[in-house]
Amino acid sequence: MHYSYAPALHAVFNDYDHHGVLLNLPRLRGEKNAEYKQRLFDVMVHRASSTYHGLIYGITRELGLSLSEPATIEANRDSGGVYLLPNPAVIFKNGLCTLVSNVDPGAYTIFTEIDLENPRTTNYRLAGLAATINATGYFTMTLSADADGYMRSSCLLDQGSVEIMPSEDISFGNGRIELAHQNLVANTVALSSPNLKTRMANQALVNASGKYYVDLALGVIHSYDPPGPGSVIRYAYHSDPKVLIASPVIIHNLQDGHYRKKMFERRVDQLGNNDDGTPSLIGIDIINELYSVVPRYWGA
Repeated sequence: MHYSYAPALHAVFNDYDHHGVLLNLPRLRGEKNAEYKQRLFDVMVHRASSTYHGLIYGITRELGLSLSEPATIEANRDSGGVYLLPNPAVIFKNGLCTLVSNVDPGAYTIFTEIDLENPRTTNYRLAGLAATINATGYFTMTLSADADGYMRSSCLLDQGSVEIMPSEDISFGNGRIELAHQNLVANTVALSSPNLKTRMANQALVNASGKYYVDLALGVIHSYDPPGPGSVIRYAYHSDPKVLIASPVIIHNLQDGHYRKKMFERRVDQLGNNDDGTPSLIGIDIINELYSVVPRYWGA
């Protein structure tokens, strides 16, 4: 009797695999040292956790996939460098792109909302989304040279063009302190200091002890006295232009009310309550996608 066997690919255990054991990141089947090395480095840069971004980082890496930077987006300015909108921002969350004309908490105003999950619209793909955003005249989205315009827009991670500086130490400064960021958002600045107590409307009014002025555009604090020990400041700032990050792994929160309405058709029961009905078009698309990758038979 004659038997024939096909040779099986087998990686020789080496130092990379040793580090993989320590980091709980085994080598993928057929993965070469160069690719494996990059995934090992990525463990330290993009830490996995139970948070949204932690899940994205962990799942993307475990599958041997990678994050990408397919586009940048920025708010348009006039010839003098002033934003055309008061406090513009772009927010990606749960399959929705929100363009905000004023992100100031005291005057928050939405310019428009763009659904990224509807296959019937051009916004479903990256190139179509860029065209819609650019057509507003207030924002510009530019695809990178190697970006795939047919990438699903929902591959863009939940992210926004306004970032938070939770606590920045300013106790080392003198009467003029340059912060780490510029273009601060009004009504988000909170300064804690043992001697700086009164915030003034402009720099000319800083003429006595305890007074200070925050230049939002330049990110500079002007004070009559140097900040005392333990002085810190918290603020939000515009990250403009914003480099958008995408992953082939798409995760959204099914408990989010907006996303549930997109996943299921709405129905009204006898008590008038709004409940989930049959899956919507996008819901069916996701269910079919899950069926295509999950084994449906024991041992398959």
